[in-house]
Order: sequence, then C-alpha cells, then structure tokens
Amino acid sequence: MTHRAIRFMPARGLLAAVLTAAAPPLASAAVRHCAPRIEVAADDPAELAARQKALQQWVAEARRIGDGFTRWQLSAGRAIQCARVPAGFLCRASGAPCTISHSPGRVPRELQPPVSPQPPARKKGIDA
Repeated sequence: MTHRAIRFMPARGLLAAVLTAAAPPLASAAVRHCAPRIEVAADDPAELAARQKALQQWVAEARRIGDGFTRWQLSAGRAIQCARVPAGFLCRASGAPCTISHSPGRVPRELQPPVSPQPPARKKGIDA
C-alpha cells in the first residue's frame, strides 16, 4: 500500500460510521386485524337495491365492533351473493371486518378479550 492509501483508510471508516448512524430506522409494516365473520341478508324487487341494502347492513353490523372496521374493501373473505326470489332478489353480504394497525405488535382494543374485574384482595393476618 502506498502512504496515500494508508492515510485515507481511517477517513473511509469514519464515512461508513457516519452513513450508518444517519440511516433512517427500519420502518414497520402495517398489519390487518380482523374480527369474526359477519353475514347479513336483504331483499328488494331490484337486484342493485338488494345488493346495496345488504352492504349497508353489513357496514352497520361492522360498526358495532368499531368505526375502524367498516371498510368493506378491507374485509377478509368478502362476498355478495344474490338469488332471485318470488319478491325480487335476496342478497347476502358476508366477510370478516378488518382494520389496519400501524403498530404491528398492538391488537386493536375492539379485538382484545374483555378484562374481567379482579376479585377483592384477601386480607392477611388476624382480621382475615
């Protein structure tokens, strides 16, 4: 190695250390959390109206879980099926309502099991 190459080696190491320290932190991915499947049905003389009613009922049921679960586009296994019936059309909307969490390790409050109240602590000693 030449004297010049040896002189610039520490500078290269310093540059690598500065670039590593200045690198942005790794990003975490968004995670989809889903509630249990919902299935609703609606009928109407017109097929389009029956579809719309079924979807509106599905959204209303999903809202009972939480406002973040009402997007049909995010639901897992979503389907709308219609059949002709004597009164017109009967449509069924089904799917598992989902929400997106940007904190992968955190489960939305709406999907966490209910916390049961703790029984009162027992007294220790003579008064027990």
